[in-house]
Amino acid sequence: MAKIDQDLLKAIADKQNIVLRAAYHQITKVVHETFLERDLAALVLAGRLRININKYSKPEQREQIRRYLAGGSGGRAVFPPQASTSAPATRLELRSTA
Repeated sequence: MAKIDQDLLKAIADKQNIVLRAAYHQITKVVHETFLERDLAALVLAGRLRININKYSKPEQREQIRRYLAGGSGGRAVFPPQASTSAPATRLELRSTA
């Protein structure tokens, strides 16, 4: 697991006037929302806060985020589509024997 850039973490906390612990909590929320790794989720959060992420990230990380935002699977878990459970059930017709 890649580590979160400490300068980025401080920038996130400073931008919102919160403590570092609260910034970690917000990053965790983004992780759960996006399925991105923690370092990428921190960059996404920073972007949402209008913090320039270029000085806190590598080109590969920005590319993974771009793929995620474009709907690709960069840095994100991809789950196969679920099988349809709404198939019509077969009914047995009861015939009267009269």
